[in-house]
Amino acid sequence: DGPRAAPAIDGDRVYTYGPEAVLTCLDWKTGKKRWSIDGRKEFGVRKEFFGAAPSPLIEGDRLLLNIGGAHAAGIVALNKLTGTVIWKALNDEAGYASPTVATIGGERHA
Repeated sequence: DGPRAAPAIDGDRVYTYGPEAVLTCLDWKTGKKRWSIDGRKEFGVRKEFFGAAPSPLIEGDRLLLNIGGAHAAGIVALNKLTGTVIWKALNDEAGYASPTVATIGGERHA
């Protein structure tokens, strides 16, 4: 089973999130894996019948994802270059909605 979500492309990197809850950063030219995170192991994502399908979103130096993990990891922000967790919030399960951002009152919000 392949990805059900659109990849995010940022410069020389491609970010994919597959139905088995694996987030991967690949080199655009070579396809070589730069880093990968298993959402089940790292964030407690539960296996769903149809799998995961939100698309990653690049916002500045961060990659945002509605990953649907337990342990206050419904939404995560990762360093897009390393995959290191910057912040996580909520306990909501993932669905098929991708994260969005907006400027409200002069501040960016996810």
